[in-house]
Amino acid sequence: MKKFTFVCLAILSTISIGCQHKVSENPNDALAELNKEYEMQKKQNGEDSSLLNFVDKYQILSKQFEDSGNLHKVIECEKMIVEIYTQTLKEPQSKIAFRKMLIGDNYAKLQENDSAETYLLQSIETSIKLKESETDHDSIDIDVHGRLISLCYRILSSVSSNKGEIEKAVEYLEDAIQYQPIEMVDDKHTYAVYLASLASLYEEQSRYAEAEKFYENSLKIFEKVFPDSILWINDLRESLSEIRNLAH
Repeated sequence: MKKFTFVCLAILSTISIGCQHKVSENPNDALAELNKEYEMQKKQNGEDSSLLNFVDKYQILSKQFEDSGNLHKVIECEKMIVEIYTQTLKEPQSKIAFRKMLIGDNYAKLQENDSAETYLLQSIETSIKLKESETDHDSIDIDVHGRLISLCYRILSSVSSNKGEIEKAVEYLEDAIQYQPIEMVDDKHTYAVYLASLASLYEEQSRYAEAEKFYENSLKIFEKVFPDSILWINDLRESLSEIRNLAH
């Protein structure tokens, strides 16, 4: 049976402003130097807002390490950013939740599953608190927190699936669908992909009637909203035909 590949979403990060940090040719040396500079600043001024100036610098290094495929160093940089935000902001923030999602995602890519789950669940916890505290529900581009929660659950589902924990993977993906907004066009695409992915997991569990329903719902969205997505539509029709043979 067909297996749908989970699609990772791009979440808009906060664009930091401030001075740019000139790094050396060796990112490892630059990171060591930056850590020393950060500790010195913290010792001199304490945990005040001046530490936020280091966020840009760690982000630049994080991107360098990401480009070179050194995910452990990416995680190290992102953890420093989380530390800075936690020390200076003193309350739950979407910036912190986003960074913890990045850390969890990179741990997942490294197949360090326990660490991935820890950070992803922390990101979800913070995002749910922020979502519940929202007062403006009338904005068009509403649910930033919902998108982040949904993405974290999707990554957790993928981690569980790779570990062969299909029941857990199903539960996480059901949660991802619950929180995934559908207001924007890109949201609808993500939602449709998640429905197809969940149908595939149901199929693995021999829950054919449920798989058929979710394949159908995904196909309807693609046919109506994304009629040019021929490969998706053909794959869904083929999977739907196969599952109907099993279900009836």
